[in-house]
Amino acid sequence: MHIITLPKQVTTDSIRKNMIEFRNYVDKSSDGAFLSIDLTKVEFIQPAGVIALNNIFQWSKQHKGIGVSFVVDTDTENKRNREAMGYLSDCGFFGNFGQADIFKIPKLRPTMLSLKTVEASKVDQWKQSDLMGWLQRQTGKRNDFSSICVAIDEIFNNISDHSTEKIGSIFGQYYPKSNEIVIVVSDFGIGIPKSLKEKYGEEKADNEWIEVALKEGVSTQSVPQNRGAGLVNIMKTLTINQIGQVTIISNCGKVKLDNNQIVESKSFEDSYQGTFFELKIDTSNQSLYDMEEEEDFEW
Repeated sequence: MHIITLPKQVTTDSIRKNMIEFRNYVDKSSDGAFLSIDLTKVEFIQPAGVIALNNIFQWSKQHKGIGVSFVVDTDTENKRNREAMGYLSDCGFFGNFGQADIFKIPKLRPTMLSLKTVEASKVDQWKQSDLMGWLQRQTGKRNDFSSICVAIDEIFNNISDHSTEKIGSIFGQYYPKSNEIVIVVSDFGIGIPKSLKEKYGEEKADNEWIEVALKEGVSTQSVPQNRGAGLVNIMKTLTINQIGQVTIISNCGKVKLDNNQIVESKSFEDSYQGTFFELKIDTSNQSLYDMEEEEDFEW
C-alpha cells in the first residue's frame, strides 16, 4: 500500500505537487491497487483544494480501479487539523468515497454549497434545486443571479466540449466577513489545451490555448446545441465592473481574469488533470444585482 501525506496548506497551488505524485503512482499501478491518503498534517483547506482532491481521487477510482482510504486522527490535539477535517466532513468530501463518518457525523453548514458531481445534461436541474436557493440565502436577495448562472452554463458547455466524461465536480463556500462567494468546478477530462490542440493541429503553450478558448465562440463550436458564446461569456458577466475574479487551470496552463481582461497567464511544467474553474464573487458589489436589469444576454 502506497501512502501520500498531504501538506499543511491544501490549496490548488500547494496541492499540485501531491496531485502529480498521485497521478504518477496511478499511471504505474495495476488495476485494483490501493492508496492511503494521510490527512493528519492538514491545517487549512480551500474550496479549490477540496475540488482538486475530490477529482483526482474520483478519476483514479473510475479509470484505474484504485482504492482510496484516508488516515485521520479523531483524537488530534491540533486544533487546526481538527477544524480542517471537520470542514472536509461537513462539505461531503468523505461521503463521496463511502467514508462519511470517518472523522465526525457530517452536517452541511449554511454557508456551504454541497460538494456534488453534476452531469452536464442535468446542470439546469442542479441550478434550480441547489444553486439558486443557496445564492439567495447567502446574499439575502431574491434575484435570479443570471450572471452566475451564465458562467455555470458556459463551464458545463466547456465540459461537454472538452471532457469525454460530461460531468463536473462543484463546490461553493460563502465568506460573510469578506462578502465573498467562491464557487469551484472541475472535471477530469483531457483538458482545454489538449482538446484544442487536437482540433486545430497547432503548437501553442497550454496557457495560450486557454486564451484561445476565451475568444468568442471558440470553446462551444464542437457542440451545436450549446447556446452560449463560449468562455468569453464568463469574463463578460462575472468580471465586469469588478464583480469578481475567475481562474482557469487546465493541463499545464493557468489564466486569471479580472475586470473584463486577462491579468495572469502562465504555464507550468507539470499537468493538472482536466480543467479547473474558480469563481470569486464580491457579494457587496451592487453591479452583481443591477446586471439583471441592465444586461440582455444573447443566446
